Order: sequence, then C-alpha cells, then structure tokens
Amino acid sequence: MKLPYNIFAAYYDTITRSAQDDRNKVILSIAKNEGFKSICDFACGTGLLIKLFQGNNLNVCGCDLSDKMIEVARQNTLIQDGLKTFIFCNG
Repeated sequence: MKLPYNIFAAYYDTITRSAQDDRNKVILSIAKNEGFKSICDFACGTGLLIKLFQGNNLNVCGCDLSDKMIEVARQNTLIQDGLKTFIFCNG
C-alpha cells in the first residue's frame, strides 16, 4: 500500500511551506524558552523543523512513516560543520 505522503513528498514543501514556517518559529521559540537541548520530531515530514533546530544548535531526531518524506528530509538537512547529529527512522 502506498502511503499518501509517499505520493506527494516531492511537492509537500511547496504546498505547505508558509504555514510550516510560522508554526516552526513558534515551536523553536518554546524550545529555546524552556531550555531544551534535544528534540524528537515525530511525523517530521520533509525535515524543515529539523533544519531549523539544527541551525539553532539543538540535537534532533526525526521520525516519519513515509519513506519518501524521510528521503526528502535527509536531502533538506544535510549535515554541515557544527550541526548536531540527527537520526531518521520510519515505521
């Protein structure tokens, strides 16, 4: 069975980006205010929230049921110097 998100994973960011950006800024603000050092993003989708957390020096774990969303998330969050480690899983 194909998961619905596997079908449109490549277009997901284009469709939902503006709503995600606003939501992600709020989530990051809460994480910083609470002093979080590590975050697990369940249903991480294409990894936009993970990328934001990485850029703010937080350890991040991303999980999603969709193999295609995980694939896009890995592309969106390539490890760069100084960013914390992240792990993607599915299922």
